[in-house]
Amino acid sequence: MTYATGLVLGFFGTTFWFVSAETYVVAKSPSLSWPMLLVVCAACGQVAGFTALYFLGEKILRRLKRLRAKVETFDVSRFQKSTYGVLAASSVLGFPPLSVVAVASGTIRLKYSTFFPFALVGRIIRFTIVLLLGQQFLALTCAGEGIKRKGAETPREEASFLGPLRLSALALKSPWDAGAAREVVRRSRVQMGTTVSFSAVGDETHVARAFDEAFTEIERFEAMASEYRPDSVISTLNENAGRRPVDIPDDLFALIERCLALSRESGGAFDVTFLGMGKIWDFRADPPRVPDAKLVETERKRIDHRRLRLDAVKKTAFLERAGMRVGLGAIGKGQAIDRAATIFRRHGLANFLAAASGDLYVAGSKPGGAPWQIGIQHPRDPTRLVARLTVRDRGVSTSGDYERFFVAQGRRFHHIIDPRTGYPADGLASVTVIAPDATTSDSLSTAAFVLGPARALDFLAKHPGVDALLIDTRGRITLTPGFRALVRFEPPATESHAGGDFYRP
Repeated sequence: MTYATGLVLGFFGTTFWFVSAETYVVAKSPSLSWPMLLVVCAACGQVAGFTALYFLGEKILRRLKRLRAKVETFDVSRFQKSTYGVLAASSVLGFPPLSVVAVASGTIRLKYSTFFPFALVGRIIRFTIVLLLGQQFLALTCAGEGIKRKGAETPREEASFLGPLRLSALALKSPWDAGAAREVVRRSRVQMGTTVSFSAVGDETHVARAFDEAFTEIERFEAMASEYRPDSVISTLNENAGRRPVDIPDDLFALIERCLALSRESGGAFDVTFLGMGKIWDFRADPPRVPDAKLVETERKRIDHRRLRLDAVKKTAFLERAGMRVGLGAIGKGQAIDRAATIFRRHGLANFLAAASGDLYVAGSKPGGAPWQIGIQHPRDPTRLVARLTVRDRGVSTSGDYERFFVAQGRRFHHIIDPRTGYPADGLASVTVIAPDATTSDSLSTAAFVLGPARALDFLAKHPGVDALLIDTRGRITLTPGFRALVRFEPPATESHAGGDFYRP
């Protein structure tokens, strides 16, 4: 409908302006006749309108956004800005001098028939002028309809200036048209030992700046929080276990405080001092093997969150026993994602998805209002999904026994270690948690997995705004009422499916 309207109006508009200009030249009137006056007025109006659109378009769209709650960020794309800028500039700079040349050449044509080339040039110039004005008329006409339309996610169109007719077709895509102005921009980078991926709706240049800042912030966080970097704050804390307190940056101190509180609340199912145990289970070895029982017991005795002392005044942390080690692997990726989300919002992005491994944060929706969908992986078949989850403005994390594992002695050994026993947690195959932020969902999914099917839901019920889906090692599904409202199961999986062996048809 937009294209049809634009083409019809553009045809009549261009014809009108061209005929009006010719009428004036043929009449050789010394003053402006009413057709030419109408042309000049229309041109001035178009120039003013497009100049305002180019320089104020984004502000206008943001005002519209405030009137429409929960709608994607309105950004004028780089390509559209350049297109409208060309039209506005050509009218502002080119209309007066070209009009003079066109009229002059037309007059010469009438008085001196021998100057045919001048007449031809004049006619071409005049037609070019009115065609440019026609493009403006087309775009402004379609802008009104574009406001009413709901955009659909469309591939980004590359800039291609193939002459006025090509520009006319492109001008039909108004900056208010959600499908054209709002696209999903995606970037990914290897950080924190995994792939960190961002998707956001908006102008590519603007979104890219937000992505770059977020990647930089995650790098800064990793540099101070990674136990794999010998110069990190966490490594310094671990190296000085039993020796002295270590100064901790404010933001990292707050995160360690949060870990310590969860360690107490979970009764040690989540324990921030677990890292020593994680070091003796090497799932990357070839072949991997079960560590010696005596070694497991030795390291288990070093796990004790009660011996991690924090000084809130001095902002220091101290591990009381030598050999103790703090690790943020069960909360760090969620924290990194939340830091990225904060940056995106600071840049005005309202619709985005940030993910690192099994932890992510979802905000807003895709272009056109379609929700972001998250697949919950089948614990025993990586090619299948158990369910699809639809959320917005929430953190989502999945902890499962299928990412890093090996089978030995007839038992499945995976990377989620119970700090209380020193061995992989038993009873659950997958836990997916929805929470207000990714830091919470990341840490609670780990704690719930370790607590097992009997205690996990009671533990999670103590946290407002938290819902979960649990899949036990027999393939049975249990979920909270809040989660049930957001999930759609993939056949043959169903809630509390008791068919065994993970939903085989």
